[in-house]
Formats: sequence, C-alpha cells, structure tokens
Amino acid sequence: MALVACAVVSNKVLVALPGKHCVNIASFRITDVGIWQKEYNTRADMSNGETTAICSMRFDETGTLLCACTKSKKVFVWKVASLKDSVNLLCGCDIPRRPTSLDFSIDKNIVVADKAGDVYQIDYSHKEPIVTRIAGHISMILDVEVSTDKMIVITSDRDEKIRVSRYPNAYNIRGYLLGHSSFVSCISTSSRFTTLVASGSGDGTVRLWDFLSCKLLSTMKLTGEVLVKSISWCGHGEFLVVCGFEYKFVHLLRVKPASTTFHLEDCGQIAVDGPITSIGTHEALNNVVVIFQKDGIQIALKLDIYDGKLVIASDAENKALGAEDIPEIVLEGLLDSSDLIKRKQPADDSYMRRKQERLCEKKGQKTDAELPALKKRKEGCDGQNKKE
Repeated sequence: MALVACAVVSNKVLVALPGKHCVNIASFRITDVGIWQKEYNTRADMSNGETTAICSMRFDETGTLLCACTKSKKVFVWKVASLKDSVNLLCGCDIPRRPTSLDFSIDKNIVVADKAGDVYQIDYSHKEPIVTRIAGHISMILDVEVSTDKMIVITSDRDEKIRVSRYPNAYNIRGYLLGHSSFVSCISTSSRFTTLVASGSGDGTVRLWDFLSCKLLSTMKLTGEVLVKSISWCGHGEFLVVCGFEYKFVHLLRVKPASTTFHLEDCGQIAVDGPITSIGTHEALNNVVVIFQKDGIQIALKLDIYDGKLVIASDAENKALGAEDIPEIVLEGLLDSSDLIKRKQPADDSYMRRKQERLCEKKGQKTDAELPALKKRKEGCDGQNKKE
C-alpha cells in the first residue's frame, strides 16, 4: 500500500508521488556529500485522465519502469527511462476487484493483489494485456512481494497470516509465516539478504523471517500504541523504516546479522508535524521520503540516516520536495485501520440474545425473555380457574 516510490539509477534518485489524476515523478542528482539536487520533474498521466485514489505504486529494480494500481480497479505501467522525454504508457488494464498492492515479477509481468483475496499476474507484453488469476486467500490480501530470484511470491492478509508460494504456480504453497496476532498490513523483501522478509502488523510488532525455511528470526515490539502501516528496507540492507496508521512517528530499526541468525535493534524514532500518509525509500539509500498531512495539506519531507539515527534533511532539499510537488492526493476510499481491525464478539451472550430477538420479531414469535412471563401468567390463570 505504498503511495511513495523511490528508485536509484546511477547517481540519481527518482521519487514518484501520487497526484489527482497522475503520478508526479521527480529526478534528483546525488552529490558527493549525499545532498539531493533537483534536476527536473514530469508526470505520468493515466490513460483516461480519471480522478481516483492510487492504492499502491512501485518502480522496478532498474528504475526504468513504474507501475501503479487505483481504487477504480485499474493497473498502469509506464516507461520512465528518460524523464526529459515524455513518460510512455505501456499498459493500462482492468482487474476484477479493487487492488491493494502490486510488484514487478518476471520480464514484462506484474503481480497484483486485491481486497477479495486473489492474486493476478498481468502479462503486458501483448497489445491486450493478459490477466491471469494465480492464487487466492479466504481473506483480504494487504501486501504482495516477489522474491529477488522471481521464484517465490509472498502475500500477507487480514487474518494474521503470511503465505509463501511458488511462482508462477502459486497454488503450490511452500509454507506459512505465523505469529502475528492481528492483520499483517505490510511485508518487504531484501535484495541484499535474499531469503529475508520483514513484516508489520496491527499488533504493533515488526518481525523478521527466513521465508525459505518459514522460520521467525526476530521480533520487535514498537514503543507506543502503533498499528504498523508500512515497512521498507534502506541503508544498503542495514535498516528498516516503519510507520503506522494515523501516526506521527517514523521508526528506525537496525538489522544485525549474527552467526546463524539476525536480530532487530531499535534505533529510535522521529516525529513529523502531522499524521503520516505514506513513506518511501530504496534499499540502496540512506534517505526516507515521508508524506504527512498538516492543516489539510499533504507535505513531503526528506529524512536522512545519520550515525544510526533519523534526522530531518536540509531546508533546501525539503523545499524541492515540498507541497507544490503534491498537487492533490485523493485518499478517499483507501484502506484504513478501521477497515482492518476485526470486531470482537462480546464475552457474554448479549450478541446471541439480540440476534434471537431480531429473528423472533421477524417471524412474529415470542422471545426467550418473554416466555417466562407468559408461562407465569398462564399458571396464575389456571390456578384461578381451579378455585372457581
């Protein structure tokens, strides 16, 4: 569910931010001291110019392709090899249900997960893209990742599960990563540690797994009441950045290799001036782009990792990423924590009692609560008749 996408191409960084009916893409040159200097920006228009919420978007590994899916059940792929030229739309197609996340897979293919619990493969090498259903959950899928070698597809859902399947034959399930006690909102694989996947959940924990052995390696409980929304690798695989739903803090975790395993270490957090909409980074970067809301305006902010801590970048860099580069983000209809938290049934029998009363009322019958009173009244009448 990432609304910010970052890519590294040579000594440049590409940052994609959602607009009202387009994706805004900016190019920054990285100086020798790590400063981002803006070169130019462009926009990737949707084929029908629709105004809709972007659910998720992502660059491919080379930074030459960008894909996005929208609330209106559409998927787009653009070629962004040279931003000085116009961005070319390679694919625009429909899927049956509203998407939640997507990822690039094998050449000219992407995988898309939806709210109904299905995973689709879209082959856009043809004039008419071919959409094929390859997997299904019985619960809403919240995130999908394809492994670096393109042999595994990993999905997380609302029912606390992470599923590891073969790709492209995803009906062949390799195993499950079980341990979260609430919805698993996000997962992220590493290009450096190719068998690791990090997960974030509504239970407030971040977990690190070996997805080939389906083994839990480390668990970190975040400070504060946080329902994890997004998680990404950065700092050349040394760090994870994490944010939550309706939350003003960005957490930084260090991934520490041990002799036979890995451990997560809390490196602290940094606050921004409003609830975070999304975060974006790249594993090769020591920087994080944060979109947050302040006074009804979406603002982009650049954070740097310095000496194992998150710090706010220079004013000049953040001015280049400011609100003027985010015309108007459509957020209506996107998944929120209220859509993911399951309603708990009361410990007593009040729910079942109210349900029975509704059913009896519909059928014109007496409820259990009314029967004792009727029985007592009847017994009283029978006794009085006997006396007479």
